[in-house]
Amino acid sequence: MRPLGTVLSLIALFVLPAAVPAQEEDKPEAVWEGFRVCNRSDHDDVQVAKALVTGAENEAGQQIIVSEGWWNLKRGRCMMLWSGPIKYRYYLVYAQARASGREWAGDNWVCVSSKPFTIREPLCREGYNRRRFEEVDTGDEERQFTYNLK
Repeated sequence: MRPLGTVLSLIALFVLPAAVPAQEEDKPEAVWEGFRVCNRSDHDDVQVAKALVTGAENEAGQQIIVSEGWWNLKRGRCMMLWSGPIKYRYYLVYAQARASGREWAGDNWVCVSSKPFTIREPLCREGYNRRRFEEVDTGDEERQFTYNLK
């Protein structure tokens, strides 16, 4: 004869549904701070790049823009691009679904590379490409902002 605890454990194993791990978008809003992007499109794989106008200038007086990429973002998933409290009102984002040629672009030309990159220059050097980044207005948000790719 088995102890009651063992019998109850076996019943729970076969009768109760398995726990589903929480996805990032299911977390309470207070859990995270920062600027995140979510792939709400019909595209399975989207490559994302980010950029920020730093406010600093080089010795020639040109504004320095820091751009970074590429991150792969699966359909239905979110990722943090900038963590911590929202420091700026405007952030720059570019995304592309290479398989279909779909772009999420704007009017701000920024340097990128075809390989993973961090660029801290005002001008595109040889070997870099330019992409039109979307300027995302976070309004008066101070803690968290989500930019949805649709």
